[in-house]
Amino acid sequence: MLEKFLRKLFGDKSSQDLKRYHPKKNANWVEVNLVVLRKFKNGKQKGRDFYLLCDFNDNTLTEDQIINKAYTSYRKRWAIEESHRQMKQDLKWKGMRLASYTGLKNLNTLLSLALYFIYSCKGLITKLAEEYPDHYFQK
Repeated sequence: MLEKFLRKLFGDKSSQDLKRYHPKKNANWVEVNLVVLRKFKNGKQKGRDFYLLCDFNDNTLTEDQIINKAYTSYRKRWAIEESHRQMKQDLKWKGMRLASYTGLKNLNTLLSLALYFIYSCKGLITKLAEEYPDHYFQK
């Protein structure tokens, strides 16, 4: 897509010829897709447009598949960001200072594993509470 655009600008040249217009020598071309997400409610647009630039290495994807893949990937990423925000907020990390970056990474890793373990046990705890309500919910 970018190559087609550049061909319109600079004429019918090969990819190698087009690379010389890039400010960085020996630059690689990356084809990206711009996905614009809009939320509608009752036929009216709600909120602003949301833009995602996607670099999928699969040329066989249709437009609908690219949009779906971009949206699902972003939702997964957003869930990760929310869990990090929750950890920082609940554990009051904003004011915390550690002596080293490695210490902070190690602490973050341990707390992420602990949080994952707690979330993964949620289903088991719910099943146990349903099977033995008198034991878990004492009056």
